[in-house]
Amino acid sequence: MPVTTNDKLLIACWATVIVLVIMAIVFIRSRRLKFVWAVGPLTLPPAMYIISGVVARAVDSASSVQIRIILDLAAALVACLLIGFAASIVSKARRTRVAYLVCALLFVMTFSALLIMNSVAQMNLPVV
Repeated sequence: MPVTTNDKLLIACWATVIVLVIMAIVFIRSRRLKFVWAVGPLTLPPAMYIISGVVARAVDSASSVQIRIILDLAAALVACLLIGFAASIVSKARRTRVAYLVCALLFVMTFSALLIMNSVAQMNLPVV
């Protein structure tokens, strides 16, 4: 079953990536490089969704949806690990680190769950 892409979700991913890259550029220009490290992991899930669609279409087999789900899960895992590392860079204050961790992890997990649920919905599994 070839992969179909939800156009609205693809546009949302592109918009998210563009906004986060613009934020990173602003932080670079203001010489706040530690905030670039904080924003970087947030771009992984939407960027991987865009890339996984291209990869899944290139494969064009019965397992293309599974490939997309695996790539999206891997992006979420890597993003969570990088958020953990970035938390120590963002601030030395415990409260700030915890606030960053909670907000960033909620963003990544919610966004990834949305992307993965969309891919699972494309599988058309029979209802038991």
